[in-house]
Amino acid sequence: MKKSKLLALLTTFDGYEWRSFLTFLGSPYFNRKALLIRLAEELRLIINKEDLPEREVLFRRLTPGKVYQEAQFNHQLSELQALAERFLALRRF
Repeated sequence: MKKSKLLALLTTFDGYEWRSFLTFLGSPYFNRKALLIRLAEELRLIINKEDLPEREVLFRRLTPGKVYQEAQFNHQLSELQALAERFLALRRF
């Protein structure tokens, strides 16, 4: 998985921000998709590693048994990025 805007944003989070962001994602007011929480948790584990896994490998970790669909995965990454931006905006407010 190559560097993206989402990964660039998430690499700026410290431990406290990660915990707050995961709590934010767990709120049904902001997010009702458990997959996005699992995606954020997985990205937290791999974000600072030199060798990032391919997108398809990451997708299979999150959704075992499902066929990889790039458009669907891109949409999930975009949703997570929008939520991360919203989280930061609310923190700043």
